[in-house]
Amino acid sequence: APVRRKNKKAPLFSNMAFILCGSHPVEGFKVNGSNLLFEYEDSEILEYQLDIIHSVCEDPEIIVISGVSHADFVKHDRRNEFILIENQLYEFSNSAEDLKIGMHAIRSPHAIFIDNGFIPTLDTFKYLANSKDRVSKVFVKPTPDKNYVGANIGSGGIINNFTFSTNNTITGMFYITTNDIDRLRKKSITKKFLKNKFAFEILSDLKLKAVVDESKSIIVVR
Repeated sequence: APVRRKNKKAPLFSNMAFILCGSHPVEGFKVNGSNLLFEYEDSEILEYQLDIIHSVCEDPEIIVISGVSHADFVKHDRRNEFILIENQLYEFSNSAEDLKIGMHAIRSPHAIFIDNGFIPTLDTFKYLANSKDRVSKVFVKPTPDKNYVGANIGSGGIINNFTFSTNNTITGMFYITTNDIDRLRKKSITKKFLKNKFAFEILSDLKLKAVVDESKSIIVVR
């Protein structure tokens, strides 16, 4: 597992929640297990995510949404570093349900939501820390991926819509402001909320701004 070195510099964030979604299996097959437990270069994606979170945030509130591999998360070596919540409907829902569960669980005023096996870097978070505007954001890679949805970026970096025909692929990582957390909570308890949607479909109702991530971060699995 990666060795976490204590960050001597002041952290980039405080009072931040991180919602990590591990409820669904890699490529949709149960036998593959959770995407967060998928091994990349001899370590689990979850371990990379925990390491970088601890290096950029002071006393982070980390929520892991489990499902397919719930028992493995319960006995995980680093179980004491995160709050574990099971999506018992993971077989009949999508990442929108994970987002809903996470939004109702957190206590921090701001949140980072990661809905797949994405490994951000310090530079990825610096893009957010250096941003002066207080709006919710979606992180995108400036490379096309015909197998996954991307974002059409309009004036001022605001997302016009999510589509497969674009050169900006979304990474699955979102920053959500206090006001938008409240909006999502209220929306998720109405009859119009559909648990089988993707998280980006629910988040598309917000005024999202694109963060183009040109760092060495990597989307390992969907």
